[in-house]
Amino acid sequence: TIPADAADAFTAGGSRQQAAVTLARWYGAAAEKDAPYEEPLAAVSDPTVSRIHMANAYYLPETAVWSGTSYSCDMAAAAEIKKSIMKNGAVAASYYEDQKARADSGYYNLQTCSYFYPGDEQANQGITIVGWDDSYKQTNFTGKSLPEGPGAWIVKNSRGQESDQNGYFYLSYYDRSLCDYTLFEAVPENASS
Repeated sequence: TIPADAADAFTAGGSRQQAAVTLARWYGAAAEKDAPYEEPLAAVSDPTVSRIHMANAYYLPETAVWSGTSYSCDMAAAAEIKKSIMKNGAVAASYYEDQKARADSGYYNLQTCSYFYPGDEQANQGITIVGWDDSYKQTNFTGKSLPEGPGAWIVKNSRGQESDQNGYFYLSYYDRSLCDYTLFEAVPENASS
């Protein structure tokens, strides 16, 4: 059993590099019944439990292109991510989520369940991209500035925000913080090699 004071390691967040290394060790992909989430976080009896074995981690191209303070969205990279989703399934990514209540952040439109961040903060939240809508209107977003064009990823938030549609929301292709697109390929733990 992990000591209670070490439980904070499980809520400290991480990165795609940490996720890839952990999953490559065949740790961490636990079912809810194996490691139920509780507040405050209880010690996990077996931190090495995993229901899958990672076979590969593919780092997909980034859509955010920065040149000094100038930003553009690489739509060719977005097309590659879409191909990966169609062929292989969901893609992990990260984005910046304001730590205030999302509805009070100025970046989230509660009526349309859509998010667009135009700033330069670093990503701090993991998400899963499950689809997209190329015709999603710019006017569905909110804030002082709107995305440069239409289109949004359909995203499952790991936090399952109550303000989302059952944990899903739209994230603009043009979100400045969106990064770390990763496809994790896995096989069930009991699959033969």
